[in-house]
Amino acid sequence: MAERLFFGTNTEGVKILERRAGQFQLVGRAFEGIPAGAAASDPTCGIVYIGTHEGTYKTADGGKNWKKLTSHLEHQTAVYLYVDRDSHRVYLGTHPIELYVSDDHGESWTKINFVEKIPPEIREKWVFHPYPAYGPHIKSIATSQGRLYVNIEEGWCYRSDDEGESFTPLLWGGLHIDAHVLATHPFNRDVVFSTHAYGAAKSTDGGESWKDIEDVCSTGIEDYGGGIAVHPRNPNIVVMCTGFQRTAPVQIQGADAKIFRSTDGGDSWHCVMSGFADRVEAIVFDNQSDPTAYAATEGGEVLESRDGGEHWQVVARDLGATYMYGLAVL
Repeated sequence: MAERLFFGTNTEGVKILERRAGQFQLVGRAFEGIPAGAAASDPTCGIVYIGTHEGTYKTADGGKNWKKLTSHLEHQTAVYLYVDRDSHRVYLGTHPIELYVSDDHGESWTKINFVEKIPPEIREKWVFHPYPAYGPHIKSIATSQGRLYVNIEEGWCYRSDDEGESFTPLLWGGLHIDAHVLATHPFNRDVVFSTHAYGAAKSTDGGESWKDIEDVCSTGIEDYGGGIAVHPRNPNIVVMCTGFQRTAPVQIQGADAKIFRSTDGGDSWHCVMSGFADRVEAIVFDNQSDPTAYAATEGGEVLESRDGGEHWQVVARDLGATYMYGLAVL
C-alpha cells in the first residue's frame, strides 16, 4: 500500500498525506493558494511531479523540497502529467494545447509540436468551451509498449507509434468528441479505454474503432465519465467512475456518482459503489506487488481499495475541491 499521497486542489495547492494507523493524515502542504490540477508519480524513482498554474515541479524527498522544471513554458499552464511505468519518460500536457516529453526525470523537455502535426481539416472540427481559462488543452495522456495516446478538449483521441513524431487521428471510429481520461492495457498496446461525456468506450485495435461500454453509458447527463484505471499486474481488472455532468440542472443535488468494475478486461461491468455526492476525477494504482487503488473525488475525499476496486473505504476527507487529475501516490 502507498504510504504517501499528494492531492492537488483548485485553490489550496497540494496537500501531502501520510498513512498513520490505517488512515492518511495531513503532514505537509505545497504551493498554497495556487491551483494544482495535475499530478503523477514515478514510485520506482521516488519522484512526484505536480503541475500548477505557475509551473511544473518535482520532489524526490516526499514533498520536503520542490524543484521547478518548466521554466521553458511561456503563457502555458500544466494541466496533465503522465509517467510511463516502463521507460520512466514523463509527459506534460498544457493549456493552450501543447505536449512535452522528458527523458531525464523532468530536467529537460522536448516540445512535440502536437498541434502542427494535426491536419488543419481535423483541427477545424475541434470544439471548445467559450471560456479562455478552460479552452483548448491536452485532456489526458496514456502509453503502452512504446505507443502514445492523447485526448484533447474537445477533439477526440490521437495515437503516435513513433514517440510523437507523427499522430494518427482517431475520430472516425466511434469515440465521442468530448473524450476524457485514457487508460491502457499494460501488455497489449492495442487495448485502450477512454471515458467520455456519456460514459466510456473501449478499443481493441489501437483506437481505430471504439465500442461504447453499454453497462455504463447513456445518452443523458447522468453518466459523465470520470477517472478510469487498468490494474497494472492484472489487466482483466478495470475500474472507472461516472456521475452527473457539472452542467446538470441546479436542482440536482450532488453527482450521484458510481464506481464500476470489470474483471474480464472491460467486456462486462458491475457497479461496486453508488450514490456518493462527488465525482471521481482520478483513479490510480500504486506500484506494489499487490497494487492498491486510490480514487480522488472533486469534493476533497480520497478512497482506497485493497482488493482491486471491489470494495472502497474513505481514508482522507476535507482536503479541498479538486477539478482535474491531481492525485499521485508513493
